[in-house]
Amino acid sequence: MKSKCKIYSADEKFHIRIEKLNSGWMFTRITVNRSNFWHMFDEALSDPTIDLMKTYLAVRDCGEAKDSKIWHDNKISWYWSDRTELYFEIEHLKEDVFQLSVDAQLYEGEKIRMQRSVAITRDELLSALDAFFQQIMHDKGFPFQYPAGCEEYIDGTSEKADTMLEEILQLLPKRFAYSNRIYDGIENICLNAVAKLAPESQAYVDDYLRMLENYTIPERWK
Repeated sequence: MKSKCKIYSADEKFHIRIEKLNSGWMFTRITVNRSNFWHMFDEALSDPTIDLMKTYLAVRDCGEAKDSKIWHDNKISWYWSDRTELYFEIEHLKEDVFQLSVDAQLYEGEKIRMQRSVAITRDELLSALDAFFQQIMHDKGFPFQYPAGCEEYIDGTSEKADTMLEEILQLLPKRFAYSNRIYDGIENICLNAVAKLAPESQAYVDDYLRMLENYTIPERWK
């Protein structure tokens, strides 16, 4: 007799897919226990990357003793409020098993919410967060669209990128020029080609990249 027990893949349990990085916003599709919802993170208000890196390190290293700066009553909790609210919680159940829970406001200005939870192993959780960090680093909108979307540029370089963008768009057939995907792709190419961040903004981006590459928390976010 075949078992009726369904085995779900790790991606169906928990996954954060980056849909787009644009002008200081991170557009995501989040999967928890086979249910999907969309959330927009405003880097100026609540960047999830830093919180999730802290979560990654805490889950990776946790045992009987836990860092009281992030673990409270055997749980890690985050609250992000941008256009909608998102509560995120990790509870350590036993050994290498955790429960991940979300409570998400689905639409701005409305009370419709989605609440989901799922049991997940340490390896599955860390793998999902690894994939999220890798997506950020390899997205064509990194770093100028995010996390530097609200940062300062060296005078003239942002305007030069805008001019380059307009010149390229004028060469395209109109059916392509009005495509959001094509517009965003060309904008990223232009920014990466000529835009330069001001020193303080560049230092911020350098710390951000170092965090993603080395899995360490820079002093500014400790």
